[in-house]
Amino acid sequence: GTPLKIKSAGSDLSASPGTFFQVNPRQNDHLVGKVLSILKNRSVKTLVDLYCGNGNFSLPCAEAGIQVTGVESAGGAVEDAKRASRGRNPRFVKSKVENYAGKLGVMKFDAVLVDPPRAGLPKQVREKVRMSGAATLVYVSCDPATLARDLAVLTGGGYRIVSIEPLDMFPQSHHLESVALLENTG
Repeated sequence: GTPLKIKSAGSDLSASPGTFFQVNPRQNDHLVGKVLSILKNRSVKTLVDLYCGNGNFSLPCAEAGIQVTGVESAGGAVEDAKRASRGRNPRFVKSKVENYAGKLGVMKFDAVLVDPPRAGLPKQVREKVRMSGAATLVYVSCDPATLARDLAVLTGGGYRIVSIEPLDMFPQSHHLESVALLENTG
């Protein structure tokens, strides 16, 4: 089918049938704006965006001058992201995050952004992110329970929580999106 054309914080994105994208555009703009604000305030120059989907965060970050590598396993979403980037920054990699995460310690990034599915970060990804050495970690979560579990591991191994901001993406429901900012203490 034909991809749906959508805007994310001023960036033109597309979402092919069967791929994930945020369905509340107003709150998504706020969400992306919050992430951009964090990264700009921390003078981030290089970013790896794990679970990047169709580029919801990667493309606005790249347009803000950050060098971005987006990683996503869903081929349709990666193609959407590449199409929207029109061959410019960012670079998108089709890979399971579990497979790519081993490169985090080798390739140096100022920041790591994770926006995992409701199940949160798999154990091996939590460990690789924790050991990455990135000065800044931004964790976008759609499930408070898995966020708490993952933050317990990350804060037990070199990161400290600076802030957590909830966003109500689906009013009148129990669903809650959160943006957690962590900084490396090592």
